[in-house]
Amino acid sequence: MFKSKSRMCCEILVTALALVCWTLPTARGQVSTGTFTGTVADPSGASIPGATVTVTNEGTNVSVARHTGGDGIYTITDLQAGYYTLKAEASGFRALVNKHVELTVGFTQRIDFHLQVGAVTEEVTVEGEASPVDTETARMSELVTARQVANLPLNGRNVFQMIQLAPGAVNTTGLISEPGNRGFTTVVNGARVNMNGYQIDGVTDNGLSGGSNTQPSQDTIQEFRVDTENISAEYGNTVGAMTTMITKYGTNQLHGDAYEFLRNDKLDGREFFEDTRAPFRMNQFGGTLGGPIKRNKIFFFGSYEGERTRAPINELVNVETPEWRKLVVESAPNSVAALLYKDFPAPSPQGGTTSLQDYVTNVSGSCSALDAGCLSGTYGIDPTSALGQGILADPSRPMFGSISATASEFTKQQFYD
Repeated sequence: MFKSKSRMCCEILVTALALVCWTLPTARGQVSTGTFTGTVADPSGASIPGATVTVTNEGTNVSVARHTGGDGIYTITDLQAGYYTLKAEASGFRALVNKHVELTVGFTQRIDFHLQVGAVTEEVTVEGEASPVDTETARMSELVTARQVANLPLNGRNVFQMIQLAPGAVNTTGLISEPGNRGFTTVVNGARVNMNGYQIDGVTDNGLSGGSNTQPSQDTIQEFRVDTENISAEYGNTVGAMTTMITKYGTNQLHGDAYEFLRNDKLDGREFFEDTRAPFRMNQFGGTLGGPIKRNKIFFFGSYEGERTRAPINELVNVETPEWRKLVVESAPNSVAALLYKDFPAPSPQGGTTSLQDYVTNVSGSCSALDAGCLSGTYGIDPTSALGQGILADPSRPMFGSISATASEFTKQQFYD
């Protein structure tokens, strides 16, 4: 019996490996989000049917070829974002090559070719001829480039903060809760937070309650696009903003990085009303690595990010007085609270009072008149004045029982591939 199970497991493993090896030669990419389209015409402007247009990814050297239709139009879809070389050929015309053309995420790049009469072996080469303007759709969108992702400083390395670079995006952190984004929330054009959509490498990343399910490492993101108006129907029920992220991918060149970001109380300043600095440790570390498994065919890219945060947590607990417990039991004897009070003993006698130090409520504001200068001001409210009455609660409330808490080390790890 044991041998038969072992043999069956081996057969399943061998079959799975065979399927993987069989499909690897066709696994030419991980992300397909861009499109090239355009027309191929002769010197008079007439379309050339049957012309061949070949696009080659300059990073992976993977090529895709398509023929123009009777109207001279070609369309090549499902391409990774990156830089490409395009070549148009037709019988009786010189080949035309356009090098180092950038294709971005979720973008349809139009490249037209005007071929000159000549031998097929002759070739005309141009470089980087592409329009950055979206001429194929009516949507409004903002592209966050790889340079921005790599260089813009982010508190906590949360890439979702960069959504604010899009027109109409407003930071609502602290006002609205959005799961998955580490407490960071964004409203776009007045739509609700849970009306925003998220995709990572073409896979929906929306949570059940709004927001994203995961937060990818900043170093894994190549670029992303935020659509804010006239969003395509392919994105489904998104009526706010649609954020489409793509991760980096392997190429013929080995590439990667390693990083460590450190924050602790030794580097922080002391709070104004504190005698000592509270213990705090935060480490964000990780790295990425990508490259070829088989040049021009199979590639890999992986990443790891770990986070360690150690900080004290303050908790406020309310304990009911014996008078309150008696009142609940007498007025609502069948309530859940009354049943709980009967099963649990009363708290210890009063052991002291709480204390609350007076403080001054500060309100500050600033405005920038020019790029070279800033005007700011600060004023305070005295809690003992008429305006400040009611700001502070009674600083001498009776306290019963004993409140104690132990803050254990909180460890969090994230892994992305």
